Amino acid sequence: VNEPIRAWHQRRDPDSADRMHVVANGFDPELAPPARHHAPVPEQGLTFGYLGTISPKVPLAELIEGWRWARDQDELVARSRTRLHGYLGYYATPRADLSTMVEEAEEVDLSYAGPVAKADIAAVYETFDVLLLAIGAGLYVTSGKVFEYLATGMPIVSVHDPRNAASDVLRDYPLWFPCRDLSPEAVGEALIAAAHAALTVDDDMRDRCLAYAARYARDLQLQPRVQALT
Repeated sequence: VNEPIRAWHQRRDPDSADRMHVVANGFDPELAPPARHHAPVPEQGLTFGYLGTISPKVPLAELIEGWRWARDQDELVARSRTRLHGYLGYYATPRADLSTMVEEAEEVDLSYAGPVAKADIAAVYETFDVLLLAIGAGLYVTSGKVFEYLATGMPIVSVHDPRNAASDVLRDYPLWFPCRDLSPEAVGEALIAAAHAALTVDDDMRDRCLAYAARYARDLQLQPRVQALT
């Protein structure tokens, strides 16, 4: 599903290397969240949003520390909020350690909003101004979430190891704000940059983002390989 995984298999089985192809994950256009078209109101602050499973591998502590740093440095972020949606851990019952971490961050307006039913996903995305892509470390990690995020055309902050394969997917996305590392300063600087960019997104920028995202529609990923096989 990504180039690092293909390279691993090619090294393992060099006789078959020329027959290995990357078919990236993607989003289903009919199920993708709608593109965001309304601009945030600066005086009301912004909503930074995460939607997905928050496992122990997700750099939640680093995200929280970066959020604290950004609020101390920037008035716009200080007026803003972070909302985490999904599971805290792998099961319906939240992990105690992750819950404690989030509860301690409520003083800086970062809170856990719980799981989201599939029918409500689009409505939840409508409440976000900036998307948080917080995923575990690993050269081979892409995350299916990145493709769904792209479909919205919103600013995306990558809170993960820069070497993750997700970086390859996002590299040329116009509203991508990667963290150079996971220090509070690096995470905070990316959050601040994304916040201010969210205020200036116009139709042209949104169209560029959506055009970039369109290449990751699932049918466009699958069609060339299906045609080659048939």
